[in-house]
Amino acid sequence: MNLKEEEITQQLLKELFYYNPITGVFIRRKCTANRHKLNETVGTINNQGYVVFSVGGKVRLAHRMAWIYMFGSISKETIDHINGNRDDNRI
Repeated sequence: MNLKEEEITQQLLKELFYYNPITGVFIRRKCTANRHKLNETVGTINNQGYVVFSVGGKVRLAHRMAWIYMFGSISKETIDHINGNRDDNRI
């Protein structure tokens, strides 16, 4: 299931994860692979300092997934980390 970013829906994200907008953390709600564990925090920091995790068969930027989770679709504008901290995914 290799989904393009525009195919990632709010519904899909809410089926797979809990997102806490106060902490910016995603928690696994549904396991899609044997290596996954329910209720584990998801994401690692990539070499550019952004949190990433796999959704729909591809590695995704957590801040973009947070935006879709909260607002239903990705913004056509740049989604910025207003505080300059690339691993801070609080809305």
